[in-house]
Amino acid sequence: MLSLITNANRKGLRFTPEEVSLILEVLKEGKSPEEQAQIDRMMEMTRAVFRKHLG
Repeated sequence: MLSLITNANRKGLRFTPEEVSLILEVLKEGKSPEEQAQIDRMMEMTRAVFRKHLG
């Protein structure tokens, strides 16, 4: 996911943190608790990247 966001940024596409969160929430639907936890960890990494670039 992070590489997708990075590649999109290089091409001039920008996603807000809210947009990324929404995409990941949709991806969590129907997943096992373990898979949802993995997505949650990915969300935290994504937020950290946004904070680093925007902060």
